Amino acid sequence: MDQRNITYLSVMLFFLFGIACYNSQSLDSKNTFLNLDFETIKNDGSPKNWYTGGEGYKVEIDSLKFYSGKKSLRISKVTDGKFGVATSTFPVNEVKGKHITYSGWIKTENIITGNAGLWWRVDGKDGIIKIDNMSDRGAIGTAGWQEYKIDMDISEDAANINFGVLLSGDGTAWFDNLQIKIDEQVYEQSEPLPFVPTDEQLEIVKNNSIHFSSCDPNNNSNDLTKLKKIFKDADIISLGEGTHGTKEFFQMKHRIVKYAAEQNENIVFAIEANMPEALRVNDYILYGKGDAITALGGLYFWTWNTEEVLNMIEWMRSYNLSGKGKIEFWGFDMQYPKLAIENLKKFLNEADKTHADSLITFLDEVSNVFEKVIKISPQEKYLLADYWYNNAIKVFNYFQSNRSKYLQTYDTLFVDVQIQNARILVQGGESLFKNKQSRDESMAENVVWTKEHIAKDRKMVLWAHNEHVSKIKGRMGNYLAQKFGDEMIVFGFAFYSGQYTAAGKNGLGIYTTSLPEPGSIEWILNKTGIQNMIIDFKNVTNNPKSDWLTQSLDFRSIGAMAMDYAFRPAVITKEYDALIFIDKTTPSKLLPKETRSK
Repeated sequence: MDQRNITYLSVMLFFLFGIACYNSQSLDSKNTFLNLDFETIKNDGSPKNWYTGGEGYKVEIDSLKFYSGKKSLRISKVTDGKFGVATSTFPVNEVKGKHITYSGWIKTENIITGNAGLWWRVDGKDGIIKIDNMSDRGAIGTAGWQEYKIDMDISEDAANINFGVLLSGDGTAWFDNLQIKIDEQVYEQSEPLPFVPTDEQLEIVKNNSIHFSSCDPNNNSNDLTKLKKIFKDADIISLGEGTHGTKEFFQMKHRIVKYAAEQNENIVFAIEANMPEALRVNDYILYGKGDAITALGGLYFWTWNTEEVLNMIEWMRSYNLSGKGKIEFWGFDMQYPKLAIENLKKFLNEADKTHADSLITFLDEVSNVFEKVIKISPQEKYLLADYWYNNAIKVFNYFQSNRSKYLQTYDTLFVDVQIQNARILVQGGESLFKNKQSRDESMAENVVWTKEHIAKDRKMVLWAHNEHVSKIKGRMGNYLAQKFGDEMIVFGFAFYSGQYTAAGKNGLGIYTTSLPEPGSIEWILNKTGIQNMIIDFKNVTNNPKSDWLTQSLDFRSIGAMAMDYAFRPAVITKEYDALIFIDKTTPSKLLPKETRSK
């Protein structure tokens, strides 16, 4: 397996599914539990603390063939594809500047092409530092259990480490009894006991949370009045979601937007959708231009093309007509260049005919690159990054340098929106650079632009996934927290059980996911017996008996893709200021497919 495929593997894990690999740790354990012998199984039958997947391969636990214990991990090729893989994450601070030996036992059957092996990858802040996937010495053919090893010196500049096992090629491979040594010392493993809260700890949560009767936005706001204190000093209210397809999450966010408007009259709302396209929704809710369904469908993402979001947009239009206040609708994403290019072409043909042709040539090149990007595999997109970026930056620099000229004829905001259209094109190119994950940083930049240009003296409400609003390093919420500090409050969303809308093995539709395991955030909150609650962490964590909330516990994260088991370790109070918990949820209701833009 060559480095191109390892790059593809990383893209698949961290971009397509939008979650990291999962390592559990008890509240008092010394070493992170990695489940190196595959003996600990999740509710769905897969190995705990591992992500398993790949193209054309089946990855599963085998209870009949094993080297030690009672289980091994088996990877078998079933159809055409690149590889099967199991991936985990190693705590990087444990090994910086040290030497590791990563070993494991492998058994093979009928591997004629390709090989089976271990792999270990070290990333720095700017990309891959070192990788070994045993491509030159992996296991082949049919053979009994044999030990394989990777030795590596770990750089002091390491920022992230992923490791695992893989099969590229045909046949079947079994893996068992993995071991990691740090400077010749074995990284000892013991399975942690799940955290079980006491009745007193559950009572503290119950007594310091806001209980609400329903997520229905048509309800009055009497059960949300305690939010007034939480919102008091916040200029930005950032709302996450634990899946991209949960009805109750969308409805509750609608309720919160409505409550914020009742308290503040004038609100700027911004969603995880392309900025130029979102302004068509803004034209509808402010001026009645077009219709809500068409404008909503123009946001590209099926995730927002739902009855719940449509109902919120129609309410926004009604609110603006009522004379009670004003709500605007903006977007802060940057993944699609189409409308930004159209807007810039229109402006140039009107405002700068002398230079329009040459600049439009650059815009056409960006458009051509985008059409290629959407048709190729993730590991190949970076090959087009420079071409996209170089054409986009020429347009952006030109607009920046000619701003004063345009201001002689046009309104300041109108000109700055055009410059922002050009900036979005640059951000799209930056997002393709190899080993660069710039989307969250770009979205944060666009939120700041909107706050400074549109919402300077108004509250702003953000709508995105939990992973984006989170304040952990590298996420949009972290960049915004550095900028706004206590002027922003971040809400995560969680659920115990239910269905959701997602893209999965049966296409776009309704899926279920496994129940939370003991010790997870959702499992603990379910034990309170409260169906719907908002937990303000400032209130709860003041009590020393709530220190469990400051520890790493499993927390569910599902994006647009269906996941049977989707938990990652999280110190929930570091990521969010408050958590909205809904015990049982149902799927969002998609609008007809023909209403969505292609």
